[in-house]
Amino acid sequence: MDRVPANIFPLLIEAYAKTQDCVGIFDPQDRLIYCNKSLAAMFGTTQVLATNQTFDQLVEHCFVHNEGLIIETTNLEQWLAYAHSRRRMQDYRRFEVDLHDGRWVMMTEQVMAGGYMLLSAINITDKVVERENLSDLSDNLFKLASVDASIPIYNERHFNELAQLAWQRSQRIGNSAAILLVRLNNIGQIAQEFGCGASDSVLRAQAHSLKEQLRPYDIFGYIEHDTFALLLSDTDKIGATTIFNRLNNVCDEQTIAINDQQIAFSSKLSPPFSINQNSSIKSLIFQAKNSFL
Repeated sequence: MDRVPANIFPLLIEAYAKTQDCVGIFDPQDRLIYCNKSLAAMFGTTQVLATNQTFDQLVEHCFVHNEGLIIETTNLEQWLAYAHSRRRMQDYRRFEVDLHDGRWVMMTEQVMAGGYMLLSAINITDKVVERENLSDLSDNLFKLASVDASIPIYNERHFNELAQLAWQRSQRIGNSAAILLVRLNNIGQIAQEFGCGASDSVLRAQAHSLKEQLRPYDIFGYIEHDTFALLLSDTDKIGATTIFNRLNNVCDEQTIAINDQQIAFSSKLSPPFSINQNSSIKSLIFQAKNSFL
């Protein structure tokens, strides 16, 4: 060790006592032989009570009293066994943990000579909150970019992207796929007579009834003011016809109550167009649109 000033050790003890960062030392038997107030609080206790407690005892206190570290388990023995499988396996380890008081800390374990271990932790709550806010913002921006504002399904651009990926997947595994469209018959008239809010409600109602008939892996999008598009992946001609007949049952005339008025609407389906190696998603959508003429 490099030569250090003779008074460095009392200075370090004073610094550890004053800092809000958590500092503690475990002996080779995993017993806490020193800690400052901040580290004791991280385990939901005091310096006096924490000192000479084993790691297992400190964790058990947190678990039983719901204080300090959040121990997310219903089986404490299993949790401790996993923790011990990680502790001291590396000379240096860093990880995040959250506390019952709402804080997050970045914890660091540094194994030292003789089997002693320095445990330290710093408050990173602000950074975690900022990271979560950025994640929420990213999710919201993605939703705005991929989902139509009036109806909670994919917009045309995102439908085309997902449909292309689904078709490529079907090709790789040797399966068929098909495209079909659903067009509302009188959505423009509804908007003129009852307003755009009513037409949006009709679109949402039709989208909901269609979606209930689809499989989880089918791709469903809203591509024009009166038109929905569906990609039926992993579907041969017989399967596509079966789904077509099922969808046709929910395209008959329906009614929806809006402001004490009953508004009738209906839709028509294009025939399912099978996708082959020489076709594209956009060309099949064009063919399906022409089938309405």
